[in-house]
Amino acid sequence: MAFADFSLFWIAHEETRDSPAVTASFNSEFIDSAKEGDLLEATGEVVRAAASLIFVRGLVSKSSSPILNFSGVLKKVRRA
Repeated sequence: MAFADFSLFWIAHEETRDSPAVTASFNSEFIDSAKEGDLLEATGEVVRAAASLIFVRGLVSKSSSPILNFSGVLKKVRRA
């Protein structure tokens, strides 16, 4: 789940280029299991990028087999 949370930010990196962001909401469902040493890959998309919120969804897979689906909302924060 930590990898999926990190992936939210990588998927939304274009939208967070000008301002930092924090995870406001995170949801996930395990579909299958993985073993230590398995190579995992995350893919996803930005569903919507509003002024201060970014909605993202994605999928963690091993060998093209889904392991975890996830979605989250990132909140852009103002710099002090």
